[in-house]
Amino acid sequence: LIFAILLISCKVSSNPISTNTSWVELPLYFKDDFYYVLDLALGFPPQPLDVQIDTGSSDLVVSSSGYDGSQSSSSVDSGLDYPVSYGSIESFTMRKVYDYVEANGLRIDGFTFGVSSLDSLNGAQGILGVGYNVRTAMGVYANFPAKLKDSGIIGATMYSFNGDVLALSVLFGAVDPSKYSGPLMRNTILRDVGPGTVRSTYTSLAIAVHGISVGGTVVSDQKLAYEIDSGANVLATTATVVQNILMVLGPSDYATDDDDYYLEHKMSTTVSVDFSGFVVEFPLADIVGETLEVDGSRYCSLNLAEVDIGKNSYFGTMPNAILRHYYTVYDLDRNEVYLAPLARLNRQSSIVPVSGTYNVLTSTGTKFNVGYTKMYDERLETVVSPSS
Repeated sequence: LIFAILLISCKVSSNPISTNTSWVELPLYFKDDFYYVLDLALGFPPQPLDVQIDTGSSDLVVSSSGYDGSQSSSSVDSGLDYPVSYGSIESFTMRKVYDYVEANGLRIDGFTFGVSSLDSLNGAQGILGVGYNVRTAMGVYANFPAKLKDSGIIGATMYSFNGDVLALSVLFGAVDPSKYSGPLMRNTILRDVGPGTVRSTYTSLAIAVHGISVGGTVVSDQKLAYEIDSGANVLATTATVVQNILMVLGPSDYATDDDDYYLEHKMSTTVSVDFSGFVVEFPLADIVGETLEVDGSRYCSLNLAEVDIGKNSYFGTMPNAILRHYYTVYDLDRNEVYLAPLARLNRQSSIVPVSGTYNVLTSTGTKFNVGYTKMYDERLETVVSPSS
């Protein structure tokens, strides 16, 4: 057995976004529909790499091209391999390794991560999973947010996304009220609801959605759990809801063998999502996939996917486009997600550490106490007709 000893040290960072004794802020950038951590390095001497931050997974996984253990004097190889699968990425194996991880002034010794057999992961050098550590693929261990709390660096296993494109960052252990407007709206994270029972542990960061509208037309009126996934800019929902969305848009304006396309002006249509009485909105343009220009007209496809509740998933996925419009807090200790509109103002940061309680204004939507305890039944879903 290999026992990793955790040592914490801080170094002077030239970046004005840094760390203190109760929170850690990491700058991000947005590229090709993914959020990336700017400042991450592994091993000694440090090997810098760009990683996608992913609320939908829990491990730090790096590509074989992003980290070479033989070039790090501090690397410890466990000798253990694990088979894993990530969404659209082909299945692969990863080797469990322990080494330094550095992030914007913070250094942790003996951190657990996986080295993939692939040389690229979604076009990146790695994926930083920040979900519940019971979901880790290499046995249960303290993943990045859990390690920060266990080490006393932050007071709570929580983090907040500032999705403002002018100041993208993720803040561990605190919130920054200068980055959003109004109170933080609380949403309870749900345990998976199956056909006959509710899972006893929390595995995903899914919260209740009570309805979805597109262009003012209701495309879903049944409660279902959805995860706002920082690692996927796709709206994954049931087949009926997908068809309802397409029905609102009308017949495709252009088609290929692979996809249907719609005139670009239709992408200004607003999607409204009811999170327990707090409604968030974003334009369809935020989930455009491919674009084509034909005879002077521009056409767009949409990042829509189907899930079969109770068979291949217990929850749907909301696109990370929501993070571009709403300050979003994931609290894995309190099992809650908080949302508030981004302030869009160049205001001086006023970071408030979180340790058990929130010393900022919070509130709940009108349906906060309406639980989701019975599995979604697609037969009860609303159906949009061509005349709607």
